[in-house]
Amino acid sequence: MKNAPIPARPEPDPRCFQDGWSFCYQGTTGIPSFSDTDKVEIYHSSSEFLPAAYAHNMTHASLYIRNLDTGRNYTLEWYSFFHLKNCKNPKVLGEDSVLWCNQGGSCFMDHVVPRLETGERFLVATISGATFNSFADWVRHDNNTLVFGQMDYIATSPDGQLWFEANDCGTFVIRAYEALSALGVTFRQARQPYYSRSYILAKQPAFLGSETDIFGPAGNQSLARNLVKYYQLDDRTKLKMEYGYMYFNQAYWNYTKLDTRHIITNVVIPLPGGSS
Repeated sequence: MKNAPIPARPEPDPRCFQDGWSFCYQGTTGIPSFSDTDKVEIYHSSSEFLPAAYAHNMTHASLYIRNLDTGRNYTLEWYSFFHLKNCKNPKVLGEDSVLWCNQGGSCFMDHVVPRLETGERFLVATISGATFNSFADWVRHDNNTLVFGQMDYIATSPDGQLWFEANDCGTFVIRAYEALSALGVTFRQARQPYYSRSYILAKQPAFLGSETDIFGPAGNQSLARNLVKYYQLDDRTKLKMEYGYMYFNQAYWNYTKLDTRHIITNVVIPLPGGSS
């Protein structure tokens, strides 16, 4: 199951900003418009994550964009708005109430982010300014409709039955390449990108109910309290448990683990037009 698009990005709850840090909120407003005849290079970039325990031993995927006619360089990347931890766990407000601050989005910056300078990048395509402008329209649409971050893949194994797909920096970059391909872009195939993935190995998750089914005066108060108790646990404790809960597409699910380890893998996903 993939993250379901929504009609438009909702305004985050003001309480989500209380941690004092947010990532490039509404960051696609600065996308430039290039001249149609500009020559633009698209690079795949792999670098270290922003500091986060949830991203230990994982790499961060993003796009580095270079306009050869203007000499300007840009970064396009996706990240959680309010720390990665908030895409995995809500803020517990009371014994039967939680607040999810799990929005994420793409950010377009008119410079190369310093931490990306120490990573590696390679050229994947050369496009026109006209194609870039059409791609920018796709970025705005994607940023407005796929807004909730999901850090983990839920599957029987990394090569087995996939139950739930993440929505993170890597899936954004993959979608971006597919969007460029749909615009007629031909990709260089000399080198293929890889993406870090975080797996929870589990049997098929069971649907518990929507947020409104569970929380609130008319909800399932017993289940609401169980979910609050679960999310009050630290992640190391939850990792050792034989079951877990997840919040996906504004609904809750539970699953039985096949393995209590947290599996991190690097997966090569061929660029469009290449061999799979």
